[in-house]
Amino acid sequence: MLGMGGRARRDRVYVTTGREVARVYAALFLDGALYEVEPVGELVADPDCAVAGVSYECPAARVVRVVDPVVLARARPFGAWLRKLDRATAQEARAVSA
Repeated sequence: MLGMGGRARRDRVYVTTGREVARVYAALFLDGALYEVEPVGELVADPDCAVAGVSYECPAARVVRVVDPVVLARARPFGAWLRKLDRATAQEARAVSA
């Protein structure tokens, strides 16, 4: 997501509590895949995420399992992925605050 105006760091791994949020981010990367992971090192809130409790960054993550080995961006237009990200983030925020 380095080209989307955020402050993403190449020395960090970004993780989310929401499966659909993760699926959208995976789709926006070439050869994106969806993994279940365990954070390694300190887990801190992602400064680019405006919704508390949804996205985090850490120095590394251990893959527990591959959920979906191929998440293709071409499955839908880019704008549709961004709308899906907005919906998934809002849904996850509601779940976190409940």
